[in-house]
Amino acid sequence: MKSLRITELHLTYFRGATNKAVIKFDSQKPLVVVFGENGTGKSTIVDALDLIANGKVGSLEDRSSAKMSHAPAIGRKATEVNITLMRGTQKWIGTIKGTKPQIAPADVRPAISILRRSQLLQLVEAVPTKRYEALQGFIDVSGIENSEFELDRAVKSSKQEIASAIANRLKAEEQLAELWASNGKPDNTWMEWAKTKSEIDTTELVEQISEFNSLIATCESYTSSFKSYDTAITAVTDAKIALADLVKERGDALVLWTERTPKIIETLTAAESLINAGWDQESCPICQQQIAPEVLKLRVSDALDAMKSLKDIFDREAKGVKAVELAEHAAAGRKSALLEAIRGMLGVFKASTLDSVTKLGA
Repeated sequence: MKSLRITELHLTYFRGATNKAVIKFDSQKPLVVVFGENGTGKSTIVDALDLIANGKVGSLEDRSSAKMSHAPAIGRKATEVNITLMRGTQKWIGTIKGTKPQIAPADVRPAISILRRSQLLQLVEAVPTKRYEALQGFIDVSGIENSEFELDRAVKSSKQEIASAIANRLKAEEQLAELWASNGKPDNTWMEWAKTKSEIDTTELVEQISEFNSLIATCESYTSSFKSYDTAITAVTDAKIALADLVKERGDALVLWTERTPKIIETLTAAESLINAGWDQESCPICQQQIAPEVLKLRVSDALDAMKSLKDIFDREAKGVKAVELAEHAAAGRKSALLEAIRGMLGVFKASTLDSVTKLGA
């Protein structure tokens, strides 16, 4: 893996480097400290790093509009300036052409961030919400921002919970005051009354609640069974009404069938005789009466329709009888369930020790 630490910095006629200077860094050490008296070249080193990485003249950025004109050492020209930065086998060379720095290679440069005194002063003087923005270039503050966001959300949530708790408390106090008033306002205040009530042994009350719940459950079971039985009885009634309609329809059909029977028999007999004789004329071979084949076919078709209609009525009547039987069977089952629910409810009521229940049987 290539080292990401700077190994060498060569300066030639750049700012305080009035001669050629070579600075070697120990890449194995986690920290490099450059110290010295004022004017000994500390800023020159930092400015050289800033020029290679960011194309800036460092500490001159905020002090002069000439910028690059002050980059060469005193008595030297801009064309004589040369900065070489090495990181392992990688090398960058910085020069000045006209008023602009030239970095080679220019496509990939080392990532170097410079935090200067002016920036520190801005950081100190900035409002708290802006300090994170100033630090983002040097320190990853996303975790802190997330923490602040979560803390702010937790504070808001806590405030909402507190407000909800206060509202619930006020509502509970209002309800207690109403109960205290409905009980004749015993004791001095509703608070003392509520305290007295809270100290009462609730064992018996819990048992009574359990018994009431049992009574409610049995009553609900009875109600459900009664509704089911009532629905089943309604179904029986509806099935019987439908069957009665079918019986009447069958009676009406039989009357019509009886009236049409002689004609049907005559038609079918004539058809049978004609078919057996291979008839294809317009007169009957038996009675010699004129009859067209189309008329005979129409009579046969009419007779068949009447027979099919009667058969359909008988079929539907049979289904109606079956429907009544099924409805009555279902009603009998619902009745058994209802009786069982009644017996269960009576048993619970008889075994109850609640005053309000025992008074019902008195």
